[in-house]
Amino acid sequence: ELLGAAAGAAALALAAPARAGLFGGGGPTPEELDAKYAEETTAFVQVVRDCAAGADPLLFRDASRSWLGGWRGNAGGPPGRAKSYGELATAANILGGHYAFSGSVDTMKQKDIDNMLSHLDKAEKALALGI
Repeated sequence: ELLGAAAGAAALALAAPARAGLFGGGGPTPEELDAKYAEETTAFVQVVRDCAAGADPLLFRDASRSWLGGWRGNAGGPPGRAKSYGELATAANILGGHYAFSGSVDTMKQKDIDNMLSHLDKAEKALALGI
């Protein structure tokens, strides 16, 4: 009977997915993490575009802290998403650097705006491709 109980426990262990977190709690599945990344990244792309068009820089500051800080610890988003993360992080750094050193986007050079928008476009394409 002891052998039967062990076999039953082993069967349950094989049937259930392993989702134990650091302290035994279940974390998100890779699919859930990827969906969250895609949703948050799409929203952040829009924030960067809005701020580049003249929206409140505080909106960018708060959103960039949340998005960059939240996904940086995941080595560039969920596995396989490094391209979209890298392109969007570059665009955010261009805008953030301008805010930090020059102020309003009204004074931003056209080549810097074009560079930032190019990185945003690449980030959106990579996001759509799942990379």
